[in-house]
Amino acid sequence: MSELSIPKLPHRFSFTQDVWLTKILAKMAFNIQNTSEGLGIDGLQKVLNNFSCFSSIKLAADNICSSVMLQDIGFRQVDTSLTFCATDGVNMDTKNIRVALPEDRERVVEISGQAFSSSRFHLDPQITNDKANKIKCQWAENYFYGKRGDYMIVAEDNQNRVQGFCQILSTRDNGAVIDLIGISPKATGQGLGTQMISFLWKKGVDRKKPNRILVGTQAANIGAVNFYEKMGFRLIKTQNILHFSN
Repeated sequence: MSELSIPKLPHRFSFTQDVWLTKILAKMAFNIQNTSEGLGIDGLQKVLNNFSCFSSIKLAADNICSSVMLQDIGFRQVDTSLTFCATDGVNMDTKNIRVALPEDRERVVEISGQAFSSSRFHLDPQITNDKANKIKCQWAENYFYGKRGDYMIVAEDNQNRVQGFCQILSTRDNGAVIDLIGISPKATGQGLGTQMISFLWKKGVDRKKPNRILVGTQAANIGAVNFYEKMGFRLIKTQNILHFSN
């Protein structure tokens, strides 16, 4: 019997500074990529240990070798990211859903500081909840300054108060990516998430209906996983996320 040929995974690493995250964490922040060129594991360790910094990397869930190597030099797995895709959606009443307006900024930021508890930043024991919430708040707020996201829709209650939002990125091939979606804790279980996604299917981004919608969540967030599967989304990618901090 011939031996199986197992392709070698690259174990070299490149990195770029995350300027935005650097400002929030008040220390150098880097995004690490697993590439065929770049630093070896010893070189990466040397660079990271030169100064106080925060670094993160996303690895394919089956790339165990790189994961072990990184954990040996101080990285910790904090999350398993799940990416879902849908090519068709449910048709729901969307009368309480509309496009976000500039005056929605403060309320959207308020919701962002309350709606998340299982993001990779919240799951990292070395990042305080205050800083994790600040990351989500600025993430959403940046939409209103034209710094992140192509589109945003909001969900209102019967008193016309915003209780949820969905921040969206568009792709070149007419797809839509749910970049961030949040519901006020007081309004969960009222179908607002379903209504916002239905609105996205109907209206699309700038009135251009998407041919598919992508969304990511955490394996730890069972409620979100069940929600997206119920909405017709199917799992297409899994990645382990590792953080380093010193």
